[in-house]
Amino acid sequence: MRYQKTEWGIKVKIFSQRYGITMKEIAAESGVNYNTLLQTCIGRTPGEKAAITDKVETFMEDYASRIVPLPGLRTFEEAKI
Repeated sequence: MRYQKTEWGIKVKIFSQRYGITMKEIAAESGVNYNTLLQTCIGRTPGEKAAITDKVETFMEDYASRIVPLPGLRTFEEAKI
């Protein structure tokens, strides 16, 4: 069964595609468990309670300030309708 991602999960997925980084790398670099990150992205685990969203958001902000995104991919805010 395939689960739908939450809005935050879509944001993380777009980030990973925009910068060419895997979800496993995001989890490892931000210091969270990979399975817990995936469960948070689909809404089965409350990320705020486990402080996952804070760690991943901090990592994404730092990574975005250091690395140039791949060409042709838009940010989450640009992709919103």
